[in-house]
Amino acid sequence: RAPRRPVIAVLTPRFAASNIAGVSDPAVAAAIVSRARDSAEIRVVPHALLAERLAAVRAAGRACDDAPCRFGLSRGAGANKALDTEIALVAERCVVTSVVVDLESTARENAAVETATCEAAAIGDAFERVVAKLFPREGRIADNAQALSRSANAALAA
Repeated sequence: RAPRRPVIAVLTPRFAASNIAGVSDPAVAAAIVSRARDSAEIRVVPHALLAERLAAVRAAGRACDDAPCRFGLSRGAGANKALDTEIALVAERCVVTSVVVDLESTARENAAVETATCEAAAIGDAFERVVAKLFPREGRIADNAQALSRSANAALAA
């Protein structure tokens, strides 16, 4: 029997620098979620469900920007792991860091880092490489990298 695939909540990426020129937070977030969702082996909690739960929490007057709240929303949406990503500007390059967190124990299981130019498509490509590192058996994103890059780049250009 094959091991059960993890259910991943791909959290909206956090931008450590607000001055990453030409990169729209929502566009990059959409591309990242799309690229993770398109992996054949990773089950991803629908981002709309997470956004809906976050909106309800914020409507109740809570910010929910801290890890415990974000992880709680992910657990409530049926995830057993979260993929927490930060994009930082370092020496004119963007550094994409993703951490896999086990939501039961809140322990960090694994992390991966990639660098790229600070263009939306390049950041999406760096995230794709990060997912392949974090989920080597599951992260078969590279098998359709060209098709995924075309669709994500089209979404980012819109």
